[in-house]
Amino acid sequence: MSESAPPSALPTAALAERLRSVPGLMVREDEPMSRHCTWRVGGPAALWVVVETEEALLEAVGLIREANERVVPVDGQHLWIADGGADGVWLRLGACAEGISREGLRLDVGAQTPVAALASYAKREGLIGLELYNHVSGTIAELLRRDEPPPTLVGVRVLRGGRLTEVVPGKLKDDHVIVRARLELDPAQALKGGRAPKRGPGLPGRLFLDPKKNHNAAEMMSELGLRGVRLRSARLGGYEPNTLINLGGAKENDLKVLIGMVKDRAKSHLGVDLNPELKPLGRSRRSDG
Repeated sequence: MSESAPPSALPTAALAERLRSVPGLMVREDEPMSRHCTWRVGGPAALWVVVETEEALLEAVGLIREANERVVPVDGQHLWIADGGADGVWLRLGACAEGISREGLRLDVGAQTPVAALASYAKREGLIGLELYNHVSGTIAELLRRDEPPPTLVGVRVLRGGRLTEVVPGKLKDDHVIVRARLELDPAQALKGGRAPKRGPGLPGRLFLDPKKNHNAAEMMSELGLRGVRLRSARLGGYEPNTLINLGGAKENDLKVLIGMVKDRAKSHLGVDLNPELKPLGRSRRSDG
């Protein structure tokens, strides 16, 4: 007998209908996650929900919890869903987590705002403190999840335990839904702080984490001659090898084999353990054909 859902769980179709009755929500069942991931790999999410207002967010999460389903916050496009798909309600914020507003030196930034767009905005407004983030890919939410917040960050608006609140830097939890970030730019902070990772605008996120502060995974991969290495439809970046490009039709197993090859090469030639930044979420297929 196959494993059944908990007795209190609401069938996916019934939960979807309840969510569709909430203004400010867009709901899709069995949504192909390859449409929403940088690597364009991934099976369907049981439910995909786009939230346009904070009121809709509160109501949606309440209904999802009543149905005994799991909320999975989607911070951006740098995620990896297994080919077999994933359960739960995948929640992406829309208009309520977009845009930038300014009051003096204080910026209120939507969590779905691209980091590079924020840096460009600050430059246009004559504000300093974000210069090192001009070429950082991903969204503000993804930046905060990577524990790489700008030194100007003073607070993060999140959904926590069914209510909206603000947490201070360093107190962000995995189950928090990130809505907005508050930054306070100080002219005295110009060009101070840690060195931001350099990646061209629009490039995918990292394939591997940097093993140490003074070691760069991309440089190691270049040293190993891995620029542009290809396995079927999955290829490492030619300019920056610590990125992955789907040439069309790459599968979960292609990525796993390519990642394993890089790990083995780094270990055997450099004695370094490289760890992937992402692991596939959801259900892997027994065979990728």
